[in-house]
Amino acid sequence: MPELLAPAGDMERLKYALHYGADAVYIGGPMLGLRANAINFTFDEIKEACDYAHNLGKKIYVTVNIVLHNKELNMVLDYLKQLEKCHVDAIIVSDLTIIKLALEKAHTARNYILDEVMSKCISEPRANISDYAPKIARIKIDPDKMSDVIGSRGKTIHRIISESGVDKIDTEDDGRIFIVSFDEQKVQRALDMINAIIIDPEPGQIFSGKVTRITSFGVFVEIAPDKEGLVHVSKLSYDHVKNIEDIVKVGDMILVKVIDIDEQGRINLSRRDALPLRKFDKKNKK
Repeated sequence: MPELLAPAGDMERLKYALHYGADAVYIGGPMLGLRANAINFTFDEIKEACDYAHNLGKKIYVTVNIVLHNKELNMVLDYLKQLEKCHVDAIIVSDLTIIKLALEKAHTARNYILDEVMSKCISEPRANISDYAPKIARIKIDPDKMSDVIGSRGKTIHRIISESGVDKIDTEDDGRIFIVSFDEQKVQRALDMINAIIIDPEPGQIFSGKVTRITSFGVFVEIAPDKEGLVHVSKLSYDHVKNIEDIVKVGDMILVKVIDIDEQGRINLSRRDALPLRKFDKKNKK
């Protein structure tokens, strides 16, 4: 038999049950308060029972039935501490009165801390966070996109940390990402990089990208880690471009607009379409 409820005060039967098959024995604790298990085991008997059970690799559970008033709460706490000293495996309170009293006391203490301590120190949240306080931003993304943010062996996420200058980026399997830095602008830069990774480019979107290569027919711009597009020379400026490096150089950050994405997934970009229209261009467009 796996468990046994021992009669109050019957130490011999308790030992018999433990010795001949019971894995655990439930016993009543000493009398306490207005209602308790009568003729129950004393603290010394509980200690003896626990030592006997543990030597056999068995367990002792003590059930307690308590009904008390608020003024007797300290007595209950002392009582439970005494039971803990007996090394019982679990204390089972069969009346919720003790829990109710403890929660009421905790609620009173919480209100005192909020009203009498914290409110007198700071009555409302500060409008601005201190420059010396760390800023934490949280973003939730599609968990399937997390591998894109992390990259092979963490290559992409380490690059985001390095280029944005944030102190730390933590990720969770459910799609949550936490960005930590003392500089709010760095946090925003990391957020922008992450958003650029998880968003699939669509025609009409504008990105801030980095010029990575210059060729005779245009420039390649990285709009997100491992996500690159071509700006054809004709799309660099409103004016005719003789020398591309007069307009942009490798490493420059420029605004580009997605023009289209071909069947092979190649992204065609335009710097010109991301620029403000000039006055005469507005007239011609009309």
